[in-house]
Amino acid sequence: MDRRYRRLLSSIMYVKMNRWANSESKNSVFYLDVFLALSIISIPFLIYLHLLFPAIESSELVLFGMEFQHGYYDNQTFVWLVLTGIVPILLISIYFLAAKGFSKYGLLLLISFFYFDFVSSVAKQNLLFSLVNLKAIIGLVGYLVLLIYLDRRIQKVVKDQLSIPLPKILKEIEGKKYERINKTAKTLINNEKSSSQNHYLCKVYRVLEVLNNDEEFKANKFSNYHQKEVLSRGLLTISILVASLLIVIWNYIPFNIDKITLLGFDFPSFGFESIKVFVWYLGAKVAIILISLIQFFNSNKWWKFAYLAPVMIYLYQVFEILFLDSIIIESFGNVNILPFVFLTIWVVILFSFSVKRILQAEYYREILKSKFEEVIYKEALGK
Repeated sequence: MDRRYRRLLSSIMYVKMNRWANSESKNSVFYLDVFLALSIISIPFLIYLHLLFPAIESSELVLFGMEFQHGYYDNQTFVWLVLTGIVPILLISIYFLAAKGFSKYGLLLLISFFYFDFVSSVAKQNLLFSLVNLKAIIGLVGYLVLLIYLDRRIQKVVKDQLSIPLPKILKEIEGKKYERINKTAKTLINNEKSSSQNHYLCKVYRVLEVLNNDEEFKANKFSNYHQKEVLSRGLLTISILVASLLIVIWNYIPFNIDKITLLGFDFPSFGFESIKVFVWYLGAKVAIILISLIQFFNSNKWWKFAYLAPVMIYLYQVFEILFLDSIIIESFGNVNILPFVFLTIWVVILFSFSVKRILQAEYYREILKSKFEEVIYKEALGK
């Protein structure tokens, strides 16, 4: 083997490795996106786990062989209270891992507020402003450090985001263009030596011509991306400040008030023990709705519709309190919203199949490019 041919092989192998590494990176982004989308959709359903516990009077909860003493009426109420605090923390944590830019670190502020609100409710003492519980502070710092560490690890593995336009995804769902191209490309790759070299090159060239006329995958490819980024950062910052106010405002309301007047209208406690408890419940729900909507409108991800699942669930829970006069909240009556949530799940799954086929076509295009160039170089060297 002469030097020219060795240099040629080295050059081809280098190009192949770069292309395959790029393809693997895109696959990593895709599977991470699927995980984030399904997590956002499924986490709000954790609140309904409290229905697995009997609503009988008891101040002791036995779970996995461990006993937990609490001062609430029954185990179902206590578990509901715990889940009411945990679910927003998990949801905002996923939002943090999915978001881009420095402004997303403001979400850690929301996590902190939800965390201390949760600990205060379970411990029956106000830790949000006094911060006297050292264990609670250590727990929060440890959790935030873990989140930042996970985010850094993800950013090292996944450096770009898939910015596949929605019309392209819908067009693939309708026509399945890439599914047909993938079958042809896979056949060419597996049957390289089944036909003459010239005939094989002609087939590869025709497939590459179709694929090369399509738009390349490039992360953050938007004509006015910088303006959108600045706008999204501003909206996210404002929404975080408003959501933080909604989470903590109940601390400033006296406990013995059962009616409040705003803008000339009287608002009752809607079945809660007091206005203070009502504002505590409603404020957290509205905060999640606000942040979820901002994430939906600011996101450029193909799975952004997953953000609508928490919005629908929390909106229905607010509607249930304000207009349905439900005696038992967040119970079996919430099945009314499930068809709309399942529609969101179906859209995300359908989009994922389309995106996977588009990425597969990109992967096959890189392989066929390498094979085409390899054959042409060999011909040029007379091999």
